[in-house]
Amino acid sequence: MLKARPNPNMSPFLCGKILMSNAFWRGFGACWNARDANGELIERIPLPTECCTIRKDRENGTYWYDYNVDGVQKTFSSYELSFLFFESYDGIHGRGMLQLAREVIAADGMAQRYNKKFYQNGARISGIVEVDTDAKPETRDKIKEEFKGFASADAFKVAVLDHTMKYNPIGLNQSDAQYIESRGFSVEEVSRFTGIPKYMLQTGKESYDSNSQQRVDYVTDTLVPFVTAWEQENTYKLLTPAQRKNGWYLRGNVSVLLRGDDAARASFYQKMVFTGLYNPDECRALEERNPIPGGLGQKFLATKNLASLESILKGEDNNA
Repeated sequence: MLKARPNPNMSPFLCGKILMSNAFWRGFGACWNARDANGELIERIPLPTECCTIRKDRENGTYWYDYNVDGVQKTFSSYELSFLFFESYDGIHGRGMLQLAREVIAADGMAQRYNKKFYQNGARISGIVEVDTDAKPETRDKIKEEFKGFASADAFKVAVLDHTMKYNPIGLNQSDAQYIESRGFSVEEVSRFTGIPKYMLQTGKESYDSNSQQRVDYVTDTLVPFVTAWEQENTYKLLTPAQRKNGWYLRGNVSVLLRGDDAARASFYQKMVFTGLYNPDECRALEERNPIPGGLGQKFLATKNLASLESILKGEDNNA
């Protein structure tokens, strides 16, 4: 179920993506670990967070999770569900991206509305028409209405002025120019709340080397905490007590996200084999290749230039 099919309708990747999407937007994602009468795990089903109501039993303090999906209601205990939180202050209720960034998103929404008025309706005066005589109010209104026509329906057409009129356009001031630049502010806030580097949000001007380092930081600082939480949650709720007692545990392989190019991987494997930390078959397993036939790849190797003090003293004794 973790590698092939958690349930008949989805792959493990899709199941995990649904859980992470619920956690990201709504604070937590929950997966129902369905078991048969013998307690054996038979399938895993992600549940919609928006359909969940959390209630606490006043007698014993137990939390229950009521789900109402398409008119069908089912209640789960916390042990029946695996949880993944985006953020939580009590371990029960989650806080999602929208909650954490509500003020920023609201401010960005106001900026968008201002932006719409700025370009469509003219949120500021675009110019001044000077007249060499004292114009009556009705004359001023008439001139203004004529210029409003040029600014909308007759945009980009030529305006003809009387010889006593002079038009002075007003350009963007410094604050308006800064507003246009501030449209990238919301992207920076999303990056700050989520830990996703700006270059992965199609913004920023970092170099290739900087982006490579940011990707490493993204995996270690942003993804690993979620992977660790998922490892610990599923180790407790998917494995039986006997399996945990025997030392079983679940672990996510984040090294696949940090794999470099062929030269970098070859250098890493070479160092690990030469120092005796990995054997060749273990390196081949990381590359998803079969072991060397005959068990030849299961031997640990070490360079002759590096030896223990005991072996060096033994060699001196033998030479004597």
